[in-house]
Amino acid sequence: MTTIAILGAGPGLGAAVARRFGGEGFSVALISRTQEHVDALAQQLAADGITARGYAANLRDPDALRAANSAGGRSCSSTAAVP
Repeated sequence: MTTIAILGAGPGLGAAVARRFGGEGFSVALISRTQEHVDALAQQLAADGITARGYAANLRDPDALRAANSAGGRSCSSTAAVP
């Protein structure tokens, strides 16, 4: 299953994109600054039958972003990024 990485995932546009791609069969990697927020969104998506995981990273910190992307890549078979 292909995974889409949503950078700056939040309750508005990020959640809408996650639902759209998740409904098409993608797994979703949610990346945002606050782990609690992406975990809550991942739980909401899971309730809708979408496979999702959250990863905390400050998008302005390249090392943190690489670490989150790496963690997402290890838990997924292939990843597509949509900034």
